[in-house]
Amino acid sequence: MKYVLLIWVLLSLSNGDTIPAIRESARDIPVAYTVDIVVGGGNLAGVAAAITAANLGAEVLIIHSRPSFSHEVSDKSRYWLEPNEVPQTGLEQDLLGTRASGAGYYFITPGPYKKRIEEALVQTGVRFLFWTTAVGVLEDGSGNISGVVIVNKAGRQVVKAKVVIDATSMAGIAQMAGAEMTAWPGGNQTVSCTKMIPGSDAEGTPIVNYSASTSDYLREYSMQFPFTDGSWTERCAAEYQIRRTFPRQDAAWMSHMIHLNEPNHIIAEATDSSPTWPGAANLSLDCCRPRGLSRIYVASGASAVSRANAAKLIRPLELIALGKRIGAQAKTDADGLSHPSSVIVKTNTSTVGYQPGLDVSEALDGHRPYHIYPTVRQESNDLPIWGAYDVIVVGGGSAGAPAAIGAARKGAKVLVIEALGILGGVGTNGIGHFYQGYTHGFAMEYPVAWWKSVHKAEWLFDEIAKHSGEIWFNTLACGTVKNGNRVCGVVVATPMGRGAVTGTVIIDATGDGDISYWAGAEVMHLNNGDLAIQEASYMGDDAAPAGMRNEWGSIFFDPADIESMTDFYYLSRKYGAHKDRFDFYGLIGNRETRLVVGDYVVTALDQKIGRTYHDMINIASADFDMHGYPDGPTCMAGLFPNGINYVPYRALLPRGLRGILVIGRCKSMIHDAMPITRMQADLTNEGYAAGYIAAKCVADGVDLRAVDIGAVQDHLAVIGNMTATHRATVCIEMAEVNDSELQSAAENPINENLEKILRAPARALPYLHASFAQTPTKDKAQALCLIGDAAGVEYLANWFDGESLGTGVSYLDLIPFPPIPAINATIWALGQSRDVRAVPALAQKLDDVAFLNRGSTDFTHVRSLVLALGKIGDPSGTPALKRFLERSNINGNVMGPMDWQASSKYELVESIVELLGAAALYKCGDIGNIARDRLIDYRDNDWRGVCVRFAGFILSGDSTVSPVKTQYDRPKTPEAAVAVYPNPFNPTITISIATHKHIPNNSFLVAVYTLSGRRVQVLDVQRLPIRSNGARNMVAYWNGEGMASGMYFIKIKVGLRTYTKRVILVR
Repeated sequence: MKYVLLIWVLLSLSNGDTIPAIRESARDIPVAYTVDIVVGGGNLAGVAAAITAANLGAEVLIIHSRPSFSHEVSDKSRYWLEPNEVPQTGLEQDLLGTRASGAGYYFITPGPYKKRIEEALVQTGVRFLFWTTAVGVLEDGSGNISGVVIVNKAGRQVVKAKVVIDATSMAGIAQMAGAEMTAWPGGNQTVSCTKMIPGSDAEGTPIVNYSASTSDYLREYSMQFPFTDGSWTERCAAEYQIRRTFPRQDAAWMSHMIHLNEPNHIIAEATDSSPTWPGAANLSLDCCRPRGLSRIYVASGASAVSRANAAKLIRPLELIALGKRIGAQAKTDADGLSHPSSVIVKTNTSTVGYQPGLDVSEALDGHRPYHIYPTVRQESNDLPIWGAYDVIVVGGGSAGAPAAIGAARKGAKVLVIEALGILGGVGTNGIGHFYQGYTHGFAMEYPVAWWKSVHKAEWLFDEIAKHSGEIWFNTLACGTVKNGNRVCGVVVATPMGRGAVTGTVIIDATGDGDISYWAGAEVMHLNNGDLAIQEASYMGDDAAPAGMRNEWGSIFFDPADIESMTDFYYLSRKYGAHKDRFDFYGLIGNRETRLVVGDYVVTALDQKIGRTYHDMINIASADFDMHGYPDGPTCMAGLFPNGINYVPYRALLPRGLRGILVIGRCKSMIHDAMPITRMQADLTNEGYAAGYIAAKCVADGVDLRAVDIGAVQDHLAVIGNMTATHRATVCIEMAEVNDSELQSAAENPINENLEKILRAPARALPYLHASFAQTPTKDKAQALCLIGDAAGVEYLANWFDGESLGTGVSYLDLIPFPPIPAINATIWALGQSRDVRAVPALAQKLDDVAFLNRGSTDFTHVRSLVLALGKIGDPSGTPALKRFLERSNINGNVMGPMDWQASSKYELVESIVELLGAAALYKCGDIGNIARDRLIDYRDNDWRGVCVRFAGFILSGDSTVSPVKTQYDRPKTPEAAVAVYPNPFNPTITISIATHKHIPNNSFLVAVYTLSGRRVQVLDVQRLPIRSNGARNMVAYWNGEGMASGMYFIKIKVGLRTYTKRVILVR
């Protein structure tokens, strides 16, 4: 069937009427939390309500669709207080800071503002999730609201709650619950945006200085937009239009969301139409209660007040005042309620027509991986269709925005769905400047000022817009629409609920393979048992950034674990090297997550040998910038790819799916192959090519796998993405190695000869056997083991047994370009043999290796040894692995929620070693459940999603290990936040403890232990005043008096949990 017919089928009923919806089949949605109060939306009223209720003893969760709170200030860049707005109360000052009265407009510095809000929530024990949107409600058997349905990168979940507070701008949750709204007025409405403009400007209204210069102003730009109903698509259109009306490439920064004083409001139990604003402190809370609904409050400008008063209500101090009152009342309401025994998802099946055969495919695994949660039933539900397009690009980043440009220039009707309020990905929300890459062709159409975020983002926007492409900013993709194995649409989440858009071709440019994964594609994501993934970085922003930005430090990161993602933002903003910056970017600089399995999987060996492809559509160029460590036989043998390499079109086609392309860092290639293909310039050209291909398939009416690839390559050569020479000599399949070459290579199987053997191991094996039998050498034995043959095991094991390990490489020195010592290549090869004869030598070397601390150069030795023993998987390896895991520094490295020490790579090393050792012991049969218990502890208690996912994967094949979490609604924060601040040159160590709830006085103990586990000192704990909810801060000090230099453990018992911190004392 041709694509041009598919859209007609999707959008037409038999009688010619437009199809209004997709009938979503019944399904069970996992429960993420059970709380007293859930706040949906993160405006200041919601924040204040959450803090107030928590201080009164309520269990509170606040979710927000953005990566920071207070969208009415932060995302709209309305960073100012008016002259008469002076924070007075403790909470007002906690959130907004202090200022002198009568001092004119006051600029709220973005970075500190975001941090103050987060810290206020943490200190009161409020759990919170970023990038999470409420898209539905729960109801009990009597129709009472009993919680919300939420969605994020982990999929959909539900939150059970006694009371719901709607802190969205347009009362979206209340409307989902059935709240009525006043009629949307006809005619134009005023919308505005804000930009930071250096110097003078004839346009825009100057509001407040944002820098030391008296001429650098936040300026507001306003226009009239003809709304008809205020739908999400209209709001996206208004956002689009105001950016076209006021393009400012010279802006230092700009708002990511339009400002609109909502022209309608809820029909509530009461309405305040006072000609004079009474103030939020005096407003009847009945104005915030939707008529006919209980257990829900609306805390925003959509409350039932006159629209003139609503403009005053949405100012920061008024929102805080309203939120405090609603929070206190919600706590009182919750005290009189209990959770119903049974709830369901409120659904809508009133639509007259829908297309048979279409359904929604999404993630319903729960908010943390490898756990099974209780579920709530959703019966069949109608999901409205909000539009139909030729090409839908999900993600407007380094690859996605160019894909949209490529498709739009080719004439396709294009929609870009972008979760942020800005295009460009890490190019505008992170590192900025191109770093390496193939800087030719489309990539060089970017503005010269590569590092200027707004300039770059505005150029991308303009290129899409001038070719009639549409962009939906601040819209989160959360599922796919499928017809059999064809992906034919995307489900989106907005503050107004979910909707669907249909498309002929879907381009997954999410960077995490979200769309492909939700559609059912096979993915590679820590599922090879080697905990190998590239690190992520997070960066701050300056008011006037210039040049390439440096990362604050990197750790492993899993965006599909929403708790881990939220903690990453909080910890990096509070403790990272950029913690004092003017602002923070909304995007975490992730280098690797899921890798989608496509029609062809590119390997490091392909890159090392310079493999060419008949369907080559992109050229990449980079050093082996791993930011982690390799895990495949090519690199572990010391054969690292580098420089120019080629990407085949087949790697963009998810295996088993039709109608979809996957581009960017999540395309089809192994972990070791990805580093040299993910540079911005390379993804830019790749995205353009994919967009062009998608549009060409639509225009030609053919399937993606039937595209005229030669015509595509001709076009790419014309625009410079490849040269004429590339077109003539590289767009061909590389010839396979012949038997004569293999026979010759077997005589000296190193370097290029080893590459040839790895290209055709089955055909090379007889030649290796013959050569080894005639003249055995270590290199031949190692090559045999490397391709999984046991003929050389005994020889290689004997050689290895007599060798010294020598100096290895520390984890810190692996970043970003990992050297592999030759002895580690031998260890790896012994493991690849899977032969038990290698175990004694490997076990002995594990006993011998030191690995004293996180900076130890023995890291590569330890990793290679435990992985090799785990691959062999024989019980004879368990004694050595048990002894290794019993070492004091290979124990107790689980990092609980918001543990600040885990926010740095330096604290990651011991966890990596412990996890790899536990996994190896587990695979070898375990002893006394040592490995099993360690892995369960990581799976259930570590905040780092990568550690959780790895431990869960290792355990997943064991039917005796229950995947059910004992406390599925574990608090967002543990009993306390614990921090240790050592100064090795002035050995006084501060132990800071901040509890989040009342804990009895006899439940605290702080003690110092030696590496051998001997307790040497119990410290006095100074208890500071108790807060209103019974929580308190405490502090203890240790000066190391009488102790020798070295490593010590400080164990801090708080309630039922013990925190272990390592410190180094230097005399």
